[in-house]
Amino acid sequence: MWRGKPWVEPGLEAEGWRLRCSLALALVACLAQTAVALLDALQPGPLSPLAWESTFGALFCAGLVAALLSGRVSLQSLEVAVTWIVSAALAAQLLQSAALPAPVAPRLYFVGLFVILCAVQTFAVRPALVWTFVILAAFSALALTRPPPTDTTLLLEMGVAVALVWQLAIFGRQVTRERVQRQEYHVLALTDPLTGVANRRAMYRHLEGTQGTGRTFAVVLLDLDHFKAINDRHGHAVGDRVLQRAAQVLRRALEPGDHVARWGGEEFLVLLPGADEARAAQVAARLWRALRHASGEDLPPFTASLGVAVAGPGDALSGVLQRADAHLYRAKAQGRDRWSLETVPAL
Repeated sequence: MWRGKPWVEPGLEAEGWRLRCSLALALVACLAQTAVALLDALQPGPLSPLAWESTFGALFCAGLVAALLSGRVSLQSLEVAVTWIVSAALAAQLLQSAALPAPVAPRLYFVGLFVILCAVQTFAVRPALVWTFVILAAFSALALTRPPPTDTTLLLEMGVAVALVWQLAIFGRQVTRERVQRQEYHVLALTDPLTGVANRRAMYRHLEGTQGTGRTFAVVLLDLDHFKAINDRHGHAVGDRVLQRAAQVLRRALEPGDHVARWGGEEFLVLLPGADEARAAQVAARLWRALRHASGEDLPPFTASLGVAVAGPGDALSGVLQRADAHLYRAKAQGRDRWSLETVPAL
């Protein structure tokens, strides 16, 4: 119940940076805690009642480093575990400090601020606010009930630091929300809303990008046969499902690096970067066969006609698309339910 939407929703690149930063911080903390533990052990006289803190901190940070290096645990799961474990350690230290007449140790304020930072980063808003309130209340109660003279400087400084943390968190959340919205708008602008594949605008970007590399490529322009009859006989809802099924089948039949887009109406365009005539023919045959068996029991049978064109050196994009369109009409003129390529016989 304490898990909620985190403040930051990074992409893969940002996640990698977070992982590296977390690993660096854990290493630094491990070295610092180890140094403190050694200094405590070398001090003359009896050990302080709070000497276990540095030893526990060094062991905990070492375990955290090992978990980050293993890659078997997600970063978010580690953040949740760190927040709970450090919170429990802080609670134990505060209870132990309450039994002593001495003022609250300054390093406990740092641990408390660290726990609040973890809570703000890891949990949703309300749990993070509860975490913050409980920690501030505990430190306030301890600081104000110490024997005189009472020094509240560290408590006030902690309050200012917490206010800054929350201000930065709210600002960061707003920036993240705006960034996510921009990404969503960008995806919507390049996605066909019915089928979920790329739209014509997105495919033009892929085509221009592929052409700019100077590599050969092939395009497959396909049109669902007698689609108007499917709409008239079964209704537009069934026609929409036919389009969605066709898009799913095409996407599954393609290899990584290939692209498919709804070109308009019942037409789809497939881009095959780096393909020559042999591979273009192989892919066209595979798509043709996949669409013939795509209807299943829940949809009326449907087929497609495909036109294939391969771009040679210096070919204009418009010319390649026109050739694919011409071969599409050639396939339809030959009886539909087939594919056509200049140098490869139609099925």
